[in-house]
Amino acid sequence: MPKINTTDIASDDPDVLELLRSWGNRPTWPVSEIFKTGPFGRAKGYEYINSGELPTFMFGGRRFVLALDYARFLIAVKREGASGANPELSRTARERRLAAIAATRGEVA
Repeated sequence: MPKINTTDIASDDPDVLELLRSWGNRPTWPVSEIFKTGPFGRAKGYEYINSGELPTFMFGGRRFVLALDYARFLIAVKREGASGANPELSRTARERRLAAIAATRGEVA
């Protein structure tokens, strides 16, 4: 999987600013909340954190992410396109899954 590069995303990027405004200009996110509401789960999240792609800090025994860092990370993921997934392969895999479901129901795909 390619590394998520947030260095090309400026702090005043319009997409970043829009995302921050949509969060109510919230300054930080607890990592636990990101795992509950974000686009990835705990295991993938810690892969991003441990690789340094998603910077975090500890405070009071809890891990947090600055909202600006999280917004830049999400915009970088969005711009790379589904975390580096190949859209053509994803569509082919989806078609195979739908054909398998249709086959189990006795339908013609």
